[in-house]
Amino acid sequence: MVESQEQLVRDRLAVLVERLQREPMAKEQAWGATFDAGLSRVHYAEGWGGIGVRADLQSVVDEGLAGIGIPPNFPANAGGIGIVAPVLATFANDDQRSRHLRKVFTTEEYWCQLFSEPDAGSDLPAIRSNAVRDGDSWILNGHKVWTTMGHIAQFGLLLARTSDRPRHNGITCFILDMATPGVEVRPLRQITGEAEFNEVFFTDVVIPDACRIGEIDGGWRIAIGTLMEERNAVNYMQDNEVSAVDRAIAFWRSLPDDARTAVRRDRLADLVIQTTVYTQMRARGMAKQKTGTPGPEGSLAKLRGGELNQAVYEFCLELMGADGMLWDTYEMTQPSNWYEFGIGPSDLRRAFVRSRANTIEGGTNEIQRNIVAEHILGLPREPKVG
Repeated sequence: MVESQEQLVRDRLAVLVERLQREPMAKEQAWGATFDAGLSRVHYAEGWGGIGVRADLQSVVDEGLAGIGIPPNFPANAGGIGIVAPVLATFANDDQRSRHLRKVFTTEEYWCQLFSEPDAGSDLPAIRSNAVRDGDSWILNGHKVWTTMGHIAQFGLLLARTSDRPRHNGITCFILDMATPGVEVRPLRQITGEAEFNEVFFTDVVIPDACRIGEIDGGWRIAIGTLMEERNAVNYMQDNEVSAVDRAIAFWRSLPDDARTAVRRDRLADLVIQTTVYTQMRARGMAKQKTGTPGPEGSLAKLRGGELNQAVYEFCLELMGADGMLWDTYEMTQPSNWYEFGIGPSDLRRAFVRSRANTIEGGTNEIQRNIVAEHILGLPREPKVG
């Protein structure tokens, strides 16, 4: 069975590669052909970008396409492919998948995640944005915050309160067309000057019931699945960028000999060792994710990766000395696509400042520690007093 699954993937890949070599096409078209061949995510169901085989066989496809010069689509639409696509594949109905899933992989559609609110970030079940049923539609009012790339998104994965049932039990998940009247997106300017994040306001926004994912008041199960995918998507993002310690090493080599003291060399070596251990831990988590069932292991990578990034960039700024205080501009900019998301590899000052968010975004480190304690170590919850 194992051999037959791998052979099926290799046979499909051979046909796709032959076509792409015979009919040269733009990368977006090639990504669409890959989806149609069932090779975008091989563990997805047949007809929805997969062929229902083991998820680890995706590496066979990725290597084969790279060999003929087809670039990966993940960096072009990290949020959509890493977070939204698996949620649609798992929880959406066939009409919703048919409308959206292929376009996520071809990057025709950018998506955002409309979960966090001003008073409901780490405590996500406390969301207050509410959707009230009105015939075949829902009327949405509320306010979301920290919406990554919301300014370029055509659609959003939305959580809203749909009943007065307590906390987790009264939440429903929707697909929101961001061009709907009543949706207002405002940039959130960060201390780097950039505005990767946004606030989103809803005023009497009409959402067709056909855009509801799953059961009414059953959105918490989808939310949990989404958050697990989000934390594992961080792993994929790290595979597509220069690591913090590699940036530090490159900067170290540019310094004069008198700045590269033994004490500093020892600190750099320690950071390299910590990064190596972290990379191995992350690889183990990625191997588990390739079974197609992401679990709480993503929280380990999220927790350690944020702390390590901060330590590395603090070291880089120390190496700069007084130059580390210099800044070129605070002019606000917004990335116009996912390729522009994040900080350039040579801008260590901005990377240092941006790294302060690493232990907050995507779930604070406090939340990650709770997940690790409860779902990996199996520790009991602290009993309530009173």
